[in-house]
Amino acid sequence: STTLPRLGSRVRVSFLALKDKGNQVYLVAFLFNDMHQVYILYSERKDSYYIGSTGVGAVLRLQRHNEGWTRSTKSGIPWSLKYIRSFDSKSEALKWEKHIKKQKSRVFIERLIVSEENEL
Repeated sequence: STTLPRLGSRVRVSFLALKDKGNQVYLVAFLFNDMHQVYILYSERKDSYYIGSTGVGAVLRLQRHNEGWTRSTKSGIPWSLKYIRSFDSKSEALKWEKHIKKQKSRVFIERLIVSEENEL
């Protein structure tokens, strides 16, 4: 397992060696994102934050939000990614997402964004 610092996404890498008929060896890498992430988006248009969690990666979720896939965030397009934190399990991520939302505090969110735990 490794961390991709710019995306904040931990992945598992598996390798498979394949030979063709001429005995040429090829190494194939498979990347598995087995992490769950909590992310915070910011909309300049609405001057508001959106907190969410995902198992498909925060960058892909950002793209989907900006494509209008989510009704609740459609009016804030374009969104920018401000915070990512990865977890080993979905339940841990959902707990953290719920904790952030429970605070109902812009100050709390903005402290998270500048904190050391932010993987961006």
